[in-house]
Amino acid sequence: MARQSKPRTARGTPASPAPERRRGFISYAHEDHDQFELFQKYLKGALRGFPWVDIHADPSIQPGAPWEAEILKMIDQAHIFILLVSPSFLASDFIWDKELPAMKDRVQKIGALLLPVVLSRCLWKNVCDAIQAVPKDKGQLKPIGDWEAPTHGFVQAHEEIADAIARHFSVPMQSFDWSAK
Repeated sequence: MARQSKPRTARGTPASPAPERRRGFISYAHEDHDQFELFQKYLKGALRGFPWVDIHADPSIQPGAPWEAEILKMIDQAHIFILLVSPSFLASDFIWDKELPAMKDRVQKIGALLLPVVLSRCLWKNVCDAIQAVPKDKGQLKPIGDWEAPTHGFVQAHEEIADAIARHFSVPMQSFDWSAK
């Protein structure tokens, strides 16, 4: 019979028991859908180290469901918010009037984690001046679109997101256990 091994951290030490399941929500403007899709691809890899985190966004809403109510329900259940900030994000009345106030309420009520990711140059300080945004290059915020290769910006953003989740929930990132039989 195969021995079940315990999850291990990236340093190879046994991981603490997984915390209760946590939900996240990605807020983005539909004009940025292509960047959202690419962001999700990278995020899936980053979140493998946190199997207790489920991330949702509006594409998961089922046909026929009332989309506004579903989005607000996802926000009301979330512990992590990822904002994909761009000029289109800042111009969205729905994000500004509905999503951001609901997220602010969750941050104030339960201490939800807010992670702004700046996709392109914009007046991002309008929405996240008091909150550290990512990705950073040499200690300074650098929008993903300004990186020589945007994939480098996505990787940097996801490393910073993984670090923030680990710090916020006091749980180290788990790595694949190669020693399991």
